[in-house]
Amino acid sequence: MSKNGLKVILGSLLVMVLIAPLASSQQTVADLKYAEMAHYSWMRLASIVPEITDRVILPVGTIEAHGATCIGSDTYIPVHLAELAAKKCNALIAPAVTHGATGLNIATHPGSIRIRPEILVEYLVDVLEGLVQSGFKNVFILNGHGGNTESIEAASNRIFEKYNGKIRILI
Repeated sequence: MSKNGLKVILGSLLVMVLIAPLASSQQTVADLKYAEMAHYSWMRLASIVPEITDRVILPVGTIEAHGATCIGSDTYIPVHLAELAAKKCNALIAPAVTHGATGLNIATHPGSIRIRPEILVEYLVDVLEGLVQSGFKNVFILNGHGGNTESIEAASNRIFEKYNGKIRILI
């Protein structure tokens, strides 16, 4: 089986795990006041992860020119999708990564903020590491900007390898 074929199968299995309803009567994210982890103190978060969930959605976008559309649409879309999915898949929502690898041709437009791809990789590794250290075992990255894809894959692979495959990341 090819490496890409294995990724597709593993990704599909992870999606089933993430969206599968819980069979037990334990408390879920839907029972919490907020799905966004930024609303909680570290003490409250420690009682949520992993007792209620070990899943987190990380929205990733960028700030760049989009013609007549707002410069934040690449971030707003994955954030909104995370809000729609969180309670259904029993996941908290991590604060969004709002700056990304915007292309050089777009970076010259007013309001566009460019992060070099290699810097984005390092930033994402640190964000993912923080989520893992908080107790999350399943991370679903919702990417709203195609230019971030390679950086997200590189960072995800580093975390996956560091933890010997014990952390599942779906992009």
